[in-house]
Amino acid sequence: MVMDARKQGAGEEDSTAFFSREAVSGVPWMVANKAAMLFVYMGLSVLTVRLLGPVEYGRFVLARSIMEFLAILCAMGLDVAILRFVPELVATRNKAGLRRFLLRVLALQQAAAAIAVVALILARPLLERTFRVDLAGVLLPAGSLLAATIFKDAMNNAFTALFRARIVAVLSFLNGV
Repeated sequence: MVMDARKQGAGEEDSTAFFSREAVSGVPWMVANKAAMLFVYMGLSVLTVRLLGPVEYGRFVLARSIMEFLAILCAMGLDVAILRFVPELVATRNKAGLRRFLLRVLALQQAAAAIAVVALILARPLLERTFRVDLAGVLLPAGSLLAATIFKDAMNNAFTALFRARIVAVLSFLNGV
């Protein structure tokens, strides 16, 4: 909890404070991260379009769009479970339960990602006919990006549930770059 200035010397916490010190100290990190990411994303978008050209950029965007859709499916709603149960497990000091819970969530999500990648590869002829594009060399990197995105999102949610805003801000920045 945030400590009242009158009680800081006594080392007592203010029981009426709404946000913890960890949450409040993370606000500048999150604001700085959002400001930096605005410029990083804008620069990377311009650079990506110029380096790939219109055809390759179109393939890239299609693969990324499919991946982002699959990431929602592969998360299986467990992101909300992380936000719900991690604080409870930490509050009860159940380290073994926390470790077991996070490992199971990650394993389920990664298994779903593996199944999705196999389904994408099997559906490649259908996707190529539907979108009139050659997806050779695109689906496996998109699948790797899918697995990495799901893992990153789960870790971000776990660190968010633990009020580790600095870690979330740094991971978010690294993800953007």
